[in-house]
Amino acid sequence: MRKVVIGGVLFFCVLLAITIAIGQDMLFAKSPIYKDKEGNKYFARTIDKSFQIYDPASGGFGDLFLAGVNMGTAKPGYWPGEFGISKDDYLRWFKYIDEMNANTIRVYTIQMPVFYEALYEYNTAAKSPLYLLQGVYMNEAAVAKYGDALNEESGIREGFLKDISDIVDVIHGRANIPWSIHTGVAGGKYRADISEYVIGWVLGIEADAYLVGTTTECNPDLTAYDGEYVYINDANAYEVFLTEAAEAVISKEIGKYGVQRPVSWTNWVTADPIEHPHEPDEREDAVSIDIEKLKESDAIDEMVSIFADELPEAKRVLIDERDEYLISEILKNLGKTTVAVVGAGHVPGMLKRINLETSAERLSELNAIPPKTNIGKILPWVFPAIILSLFIWGFTSGNTKNTVDSIKWWILAHGVLSSLGTLLAFGHPLTAITAFIASPITSLNPTIGVGFFTATVQTFIVRPRVKDFEQIRDPNFSFKKWWQNKVTRIFLVFIFSSIGSSIGTFVALPALKKLFAN
Repeated sequence: MRKVVIGGVLFFCVLLAITIAIGQDMLFAKSPIYKDKEGNKYFARTIDKSFQIYDPASGGFGDLFLAGVNMGTAKPGYWPGEFGISKDDYLRWFKYIDEMNANTIRVYTIQMPVFYEALYEYNTAAKSPLYLLQGVYMNEAAVAKYGDALNEESGIREGFLKDISDIVDVIHGRANIPWSIHTGVAGGKYRADISEYVIGWVLGIEADAYLVGTTTECNPDLTAYDGEYVYINDANAYEVFLTEAAEAVISKEIGKYGVQRPVSWTNWVTADPIEHPHEPDEREDAVSIDIEKLKESDAIDEMVSIFADELPEAKRVLIDERDEYLISEILKNLGKTTVAVVGAGHVPGMLKRINLETSAERLSELNAIPPKTNIGKILPWVFPAIILSLFIWGFTSGNTKNTVDSIKWWILAHGVLSSLGTLLAFGHPLTAITAFIASPITSLNPTIGVGFFTATVQTFIVRPRVKDFEQIRDPNFSFKKWWQNKVTRIFLVFIFSSIGSSIGTFVALPALKKLFAN
């Protein structure tokens, strides 16, 4: 009876595992989210002048002409702040929007939960979904009163950034926003995840000359912003403000949900970079917003900056001096057309020096090779030499039994602990055996460590797949997954087996005292 029960349980577990595996394939086989070679995940993008949507069926992107409808928060008989639109109203309107061959809805700010619930319900049943451009509004009353978007007393910036953070959670169905009918601002429990239908963010309000001009006049020194994902230089204060908003929405969504989508800004017509000579009110064309100044941040610049802060001397030798040498050599060998291939980390520094001349004396200094020293070659061999000398001395002095016991302890301490480290990294049993054999030997050889052997064996026995390499670049790749991924497991095997061998050295040292016993 017991065998039957155990057999039934095992059969059920196998069946459940197969069901889950098949279910996952069916669920994620046609994911609407695309992941590029850099590990970025998105389903909407802009290429040149085209807006594109990912098609999971074909595995590629196709152009989408945005035929849209603006949607507010009111209907006849209600004030906008009363939010009188019902779910049935939305479902009926969505049907009409679809029938008029529109494919996109644009809202200016956070809507009530019923809007997102209705959009989710409609799209899950529709042949073609209605996409959403989600706006984030600003406090117009505060704008009218202060005119400066960065005025601390106005609370414009703080409120805007909070709404940006909230709206990211809203479209993913994970927001709780306190609400009262007296506030005139939407709120409630948001549980409908409509993120796969949101094709972009539209940030801010129609920024006229008054808002842009006042913000710029009140903050004349604010001309640049350097974020993790976007940056801007030679800008006015309002352009910096918009760049910070873009950084906020991108960083929040990538950090929490691992995806991103196009970002745009609402703008007053005459506040664009184009001149409007026929505009009757000259004040309308007094200032402009040129969002083309905003660029995607370069991760290399970020890394070099951190490197300079943490290791300034190393940065001077490894980057600054090389920048100086490279650009001087390029400038000495210019042709009609010159192509120079350099590492990305050297480009910013080289560009800064492109108009500077490097003297012959300075080039001589950069070309000078420091005198070699043998100390670095000798030191690694000192400890192994001492250990081997002790073993030889033990045999020659007649202390054979204690010497053999010390060697046995040396082998067991290194072999067992290095094997244990390999197993803790979920290494293959044959890799653990390799660690046991190699560790006692490699611990006496400073030119090669046990990790080299264990990582090599692990690589050949448990071969990584292409998807293991792709998974590493996933923003959601957590530390726990290091043990599951075949590539990162190789690194863990290398590190843990090496640590085990190092600990083995300290464990074995007390046993060497026996060599001095009579």
